[in-house]
Formats: sequence, structure tokens, C-alpha cells
Amino acid sequence: MAAEVILQGISAAGPDDDGEKIAQALRNLTPESRFMGKAGWRGTGQYDINQELTFPPGLGMIIDGKKQPTVVVEIAGE
Repeated sequence: MAAEVILQGISAAGPDDDGEKIAQALRNLTPESRFMGKAGWRGTGQYDINQELTFPPGLGMIIDGKKQPTVVVEIAGE
């Protein structure tokens, strides 16, 4: 999922040889994955910069041999 966001950042930044330009493009994105939906940025409290992706984890269970619906646990961005 993070790879999808990185590729989106590279596409938004243009050439892939300028790491700072890619980093800035990533910071301006609203992270989203076709698998896990919208994400957020966190990290200010620990790193002084919102640069940590927070995708909601999906929790699935199998009860009596039957797969139950996946529950998505939202994690708030900062």
C-alpha cells in the first residue's frame, strides 16, 4: 500500500531523480490505496513532521471454518 503512495508521489513530482521534490509531492498528497482506502499522515508527535503513513488495518476472523467480514479499524491522522 505504501508503494502505491510512493508511485503517486513520483508521478506527481515528475522525474524520479530529485528525492526532495518527491518528498514534497508525497507530503502534499492525501494517501489512498485501492486496497485499504484513504489513509492519513502521522509523525508530528514523534518525528516533528507528518511523514508516517497510517492505513487503517483490516481485521479478519475465521469462526467455525467460515471467513467473517473484514472490519476496518480507522486510525486518525495528525
